[in-house]
Amino acid sequence: MIQLSVGDTTAIVAPEHGGRLANIMHRGVELLVGPEHAADGVFSWGCYPMVPWCGRIANGRFLWNGRDIRLDCNDGTHALHGTTFDTRWRIVDVTDDVVIMKSALTSKGWPFSGIVTHSVSVVDGGVHMTLEVAVDEPAPVQVGWHPWFMKPASLHTTFRSMYVRADDHSTTAKVTNPLSPPWDDCFTDGVVKPFLIGDVNVSLESSCDHWVIYDEPAHATCIEPQSGPPNGVNFGVIDVITPDTPLRHSFTIHVI
Repeated sequence: MIQLSVGDTTAIVAPEHGGRLANIMHRGVELLVGPEHAADGVFSWGCYPMVPWCGRIANGRFLWNGRDIRLDCNDGTHALHGTTFDTRWRIVDVTDDVVIMKSALTSKGWPFSGIVTHSVSVVDGGVHMTLEVAVDEPAPVQVGWHPWFMKPASLHTTFRSMYVRADDHSTTAKVTNPLSPPWDDCFTDGVVKPFLIGDVNVSLESSCDHWVIYDEPAHATCIEPQSGPPNGVNFGVIDVITPDTPLRHSFTIHVI
């Protein structure tokens, strides 16, 4: 574990556990579900990068330039949260307030080689993260983060649109007006940025324009910025990057 601190804010980073934040503490208050919940599964704690796809790819399968891509399924019949969430990331640089890590993409059936860089920095008033993906050949790529926040007293946010979820929990191309919670859904067309009220208030900001909210657990709420919707590679909402055009996005957790 690597500890980064500025003022009243500390981030604990775990390169060996998917390059994730194991926790964030502000004035002694833990903001994330920590590694003590790792027994619930690798998906269920901290804040980890999702790359080169986010959420579920339906049936672990998509077509790309005539190729039938078949991924390892780790969520029933679906492929969930990319290839790097359980890998050991290589530390490139570390200081008192910044750590930079890298990981290869090719595993779990993903055929497109490339490198992802995750930078985590503690800043005055929060934690700032960036993901950058560089590839060796044109490839469909998404990036995002999956933070498990300790259950807030309330969540305030507004979106104009929500993707319709299929019965098997995969995301479809159909968009509708947002429904009432509980959610395990992807939203877009944001109006009010996500704001969590608790012992420490948290405001979320990202260059990503899609957000998945998963608030069904009693102990946690996940609010996940993503560069596109889950399963987007199967309905054409996906970034295609080349060796000359890497994909880069940022995510900031502001503490108030």
